[in-house]
Amino acid sequence: SGQESPSPGVARARLARSVSAPPQPRDCILSSWSPWSKCDPCQKKRYRFARLEQPSQFGGEPCDGSDREAEQCVTNSPCRSRARCDGFVCAVTGRCIARRLLCNGDDDCGDQSDEKNCKKVFRKCDQKMEEYWGIENLAKGLNIFTNSLEGLVLDHRYYAGGCSPHYITDTRFRKPYNVESYTPETKGKYEFTMTEYDSYSNYESTVLKAKATQSSFSVGIKIPKVFELGYSSNDMRFKKFMQRMKRFSSSSSKFLHARCELAVGVYKLRPRALMLHHEFLRRLRQLPTEYSYGEYRELLRDFGTHFIQEATLGGVYEYTLVMNGHELHKAGMCSS
Repeated sequence: SGQESPSPGVARARLARSVSAPPQPRDCILSSWSPWSKCDPCQKKRYRFARLEQPSQFGGEPCDGSDREAEQCVTNSPCRSRARCDGFVCAVTGRCIARRLLCNGDDDCGDQSDEKNCKKVFRKCDQKMEEYWGIENLAKGLNIFTNSLEGLVLDHRYYAGGCSPHYITDTRFRKPYNVESYTPETKGKYEFTMTEYDSYSNYESTVLKAKATQSSFSVGIKIPKVFELGYSSNDMRFKKFMQRMKRFSSSSSKFLHARCELAVGVYKLRPRALMLHHEFLRRLRQLPTEYSYGEYRELLRDFGTHFIQEATLGGVYEYTLVMNGHELHKAGMCSS
């Protein structure tokens, strides 16, 4: 008689694979489509989505098709009206601003519609001022699952007519409306920790472990004439740096690793009534009234899961000195 097949309740044994054999490609797999949602009374659309069941791995085929769909529909349900604007409604962005901001020389709308058809422009801020260091990156959303910055969530180029200069050393900065405080950190010190490693393997494991457990993320802060920060374990520069270091793995090299953590400023948002970036606001208004997984998932993909409310600006400065072990030994500078 033929061999019986295993019952559905019995798990299949995992096949052994040699460590030298490459893993089999795994193609991306999406679920079947969800049922269509109800017709949204404001967007006049209905929605459906597919979930990711298996990601593409080891050179497998990616998911080429879309994982969400929308189509026009008709409904008799009323659309809940938006909040009334008692000021000026911007033509393209739909932002509501105070009428006192019209014709003041600033692009308060984000589409210049507040500066059109002006008989006269009353510039409240005609002196040249700089943007805070890294302020544009601090306005972006943060995806805590990938530890990466995404699209702009806040508008840090909106000033609400404010023009009082904020001096840092001899430079004048203009504080955005959303920012409560941006304070230079004067207590920072250039204090380096020096660590010596006798082999590349010890050096690599320690440095990579430190990167993997790093809880902060890079926003690429650049302070003119001082330094530029912006380094993460996913950064291509870091990967190339580790590749260069690996060239010394087969030699008797010694590695001297220096590291310094430096804080240059503290950033804090105002607690309420934040001005959203016009593109993020537009996307929010396109969401259906009732929750739709596919549409909200797409918003989080593009703009992240969180925004940055408080942050200490700065970074980590590192360098590695590679020394020839044979030459050090001949010079009597090694214990072995």
